[in-house]
Amino acid sequence: MLAEYGGEFTFSPTLAIKITADGRHLYAQATGQPRFELFAEKKDEFFFKEVYGQISFSRDDGKVTQLVLNQNGQYQIASKKIP
Repeated sequence: MLAEYGGEFTFSPTLAIKITADGRHLYAQATGQPRFELFAEKKDEFFFKEVYGQISFSRDDGKVTQLVLNQNGQYQIASKKIP
């Protein structure tokens, strides 16, 4: 089930967040940053324990298409890169 969130979400040509699922764990890794585990709050909404921030996912026709990063009161939207 977590695999549906997987993929690369691009904010700009130099900044993206890669979401990966490993068994029952979901991880986020921003360009040039370490990988952090995400913890579910509810469907499509996750938070970090190591740093302040939340990630939520938007869907279109049931498929994950965007990621919204809420960090320090700033909201940034990234689109999922289509392979």
